[in-house]
Amino acid sequence: MFNADIDIINKKLVEVYGTDLLHDARWRLVWSMDPREKRFVCEPEYYGSIFSGYFTGVVDRPKYPKKSWGECWILERLLFSAPPPDVVGWDSYEPFWSFVTGSERKPIQPNWYAVNFIIQLALHGPKETLSQAYDREEKKWSDETKQVRDMIDDDLPWKVLQLKHHEGIAVPSNFVPSTEKSQ
Repeated sequence: MFNADIDIINKKLVEVYGTDLLHDARWRLVWSMDPREKRFVCEPEYYGSIFSGYFTGVVDRPKYPKKSWGECWILERLLFSAPPPDVVGWDSYEPFWSFVTGSERKPIQPNWYAVNFIIQLALHGPKETLSQAYDREEKKWSDETKQVRDMIDDDLPWKVLQLKHHEGIAVPSNFVPSTEKSQ
């Protein structure tokens, strides 16, 4: 299915996200019924209701079967990995996002902002809001404060044990050392 808006989005995808060394776009939008691939199969063959044996060979099939995917726009990502063992003619693109409604799986017309948002999330992850950043910093400060207080509280029994075992001394807070030397 050809759509002028999709053609513009695909051109922008190349401009923004680039191509590989063979000039294949790193991201592209395709209509689910358009891409085809060649697969090696070994499947039963029937003439009407009569089983005639098994067909073993290469067949040309839709990349996205209609019963599994329906008709929709699919955002594909170029991957640099080995093809599945049963695929003979592989284009290195794998599905990343399908533009459909919830359980009805009706197609949605993608726009540049949605496509770009999805790719940015895939590449960089979700970003924090300002209040989330403040909450994270406040929790970090609170945790550090609690840790320091725990260290101070843990230090007190150590001092008590030193006095008990005659390993430390207690000096009154109003103690003033004498400057005179005793003889």
